[in-house]
Amino acid sequence: MFQLDPRLQADTIYLGDFPLSSLLLLNEQTYPWFILVPRREGIREIHHLSEVDQSQLWRESAILARWMETSFKFDKLNVAVLGNIVSQLHLHHVARRVGDPTWPGPVWGQRPPVPYVEEQIDVIVKQVKKGLAEYLVGCNCSAKCAGDARGKGVCRPDGDSQAPGMGSCGPWNGRHQHISTRSE
Repeated sequence: MFQLDPRLQADTIYLGDFPLSSLLLLNEQTYPWFILVPRREGIREIHHLSEVDQSQLWRESAILARWMETSFKFDKLNVAVLGNIVSQLHLHHVARRVGDPTWPGPVWGQRPPVPYVEEQIDVIVKQVKKGLAEYLVGCNCSAKCAGDARGKGVCRPDGDSQAPGMGSCGPWNGRHQHISTRSE
């Protein structure tokens, strides 16, 4: 059964599910930073996925990248799979701007994360609803998750019978927002 790594659970905000991957927002407002996590148990590397899943992951990555390009202003999109700290396969999409706090170096471990405030999360959730709803499976973007204290968010109100380990509002048993340290 698929379980999201506890560090990813702690550091991210769940936004919805593509057919293969969960879409997460890293709780770090310095950069638009999204993470795709294929819902496959025990997978650590892209080449460990089936060929069908590899193709699907790249499709989802391209969809996310195109959406980010139209939703955020940035100079370079960094797409990376590291796994040095969190070994569960996850694909980072980080929008970088010339002059951002760590430009042109890496974003990992350079500075403490700056968590989003509630209003910023709401704006991003609305952007996701507007731009990605047609690609997210089981997404009822007008539904409220009973477990979500904010009563907002992109969620899976049907309990998601296709993604083992996912609760009614994703893999965090109804909690969308988590604040901790930067993943990876």
